[in-house]
Amino acid sequence: MFVKLKGKCKSLIILQILILFMFVISSLPVATADTPKLPLLAEGTIHVNGEPALEGTEIVVMLDGQVISNSVVEQKGIYGESSSNVLLIPAGLDNYGDLEILVNGMEAEMSGLELMDTASPGDKISDLNIVASNQNNLPAISTMVGVIAILVTIALIRHWPKN
Repeated sequence: MFVKLKGKCKSLIILQILILFMFVISSLPVATADTPKLPLLAEGTIHVNGEPALEGTEIVVMLDGQVISNSVVEQKGIYGESSSNVLLIPAGLDNYGDLEILVNGMEAEMSGLELMDTASPGDKISDLNIVASNQNNLPAISTMVGVIAILVTIALIRHWPKN
């Protein structure tokens, strides 16, 4: 039933089987990971305490306590005008309202988030304006004013003429 093969013929058949096997294996589809989605490109204006943000102002975007994007203002009052300072926001989030925006460490508000809901991956959204105010520092300022008032009162009492 089996034919006994001689040296070269046997080697040739084995080589052909190996080549056929390699061809079959190489033609099988390869399992690949899903291609990641392109982010949304965010740009707009930025104001701090009612004034256009200065060059060097830092913007950080966080989601669930993780930094997902950051940028530094290069032109007064504007971010995202160049590819080096555009904010990259993940596309396809369930709720863009969950994004936390920080400007120089202060909480800030970003208007126009609803534009992201209908945007496609890779879209540039130009009307995402950021407004920050450091009203969180009011208690510290009030305390400082109170301390100064007490010190002035003590100085006046000590140096008030006694008649």
